[in-house]
Amino acid sequence: MTQDLYCSASGPGVNQTCNNTQIELTTNPQGVTIYKIDRTKTITGGENAGVFPDEAHVIPMTKSSQYSGVLMSVDQVNASNIQHLGDIIRMVTVTK
Repeated sequence: MTQDLYCSASGPGVNQTCNNTQIELTTNPQGVTIYKIDRTKTITGGENAGVFPDEAHVIPMTKSSQYSGVLMSVDQVNASNIQHLGDIIRMVTVTK
C-alpha cells in the first residue's frame, strides 16, 4: 500500500506525491474486505497545484489472481469524485 505509482507521478513542470495518514481495514456491504487509505496528495506546478485530503481503496485479490490487489482512487480530488469513488467501493464484489 506504499507503492502507488500513479501518486508518485511527475511530468513536465508537475510533481505529485502522497503521504498516507491512516490505513483502515473495512468490509463493504457486499462482504468484500477493502483497505481504506486516508492520505494527503500534494501537487506542485500546473493548474491543479495544491495540497488535498485524499483517499484510496485497495481490494486484495484472491490467490487465483496474478495480481495481489487493485487500487482505486480519483485523479482530481474533490468532494464529488470522492463521493462517487465511495459509491463504487460499496458495490464491489469479488468472484472466486
